[in-house]
Amino acid sequence: MEMQTEKKKVLLSIRDEKQYFPVKKTGFREEQKYVKANDGISLDIYEGETLGLVGETGAGKTTIAKAIIRILPDPPAKVRRGDIFFEGEQLFHLSEKKMKKIRGDRISMIFQDPMTALNPIFTVGDQIAETIRVHDKISKKESFRRMMRDAEHGLIDLILTKEVSRFARNTVDTL
Repeated sequence: MEMQTEKKKVLLSIRDEKQYFPVKKTGFREEQKYVKANDGISLDIYEGETLGLVGETGAGKTTIAKAIIRILPDPPAKVRRGDIFFEGEQLFHLSEKKMKKIRGDRISMIFQDPMTALNPIFTVGDQIAETIRVHDKISKKESFRRMMRDAEHGLIDLILTKEVSRFARNTVDTL
């Protein structure tokens, strides 16, 4: 019996990515020094895969995620070197207008700090649908339909995907 292997498409590719932050100078003539937030990150994420970044506080998890979606403040951060490709396109070379279309539509980030994370008063489904609705300027009903479709096709990868799909299906029926 011959095993067939399916070649998966690389969605996100990071090569030798480096982000540094300046250290406050102590003297007028002192040369600027930097702390290395991430130094030489390389990885590939293939279609259908999920990657979890795990590490201690200050290890650079948020820094790499912000660099991917180009929201790392420069200054103070400096992307010293590296390449980030999404669906074969080099993200650093895209205009801000093109990046805004990718952010929230193709790549999203849920921040870990309490002021920007998911709101516990609203369901996860409500918050995902709201992002889709605002980004794509569509109706509430259509945003829930799209969220449900994306969850069922593995485009939204959450631990709660089944609950999100059930919630969305019930919500679409009542709208």
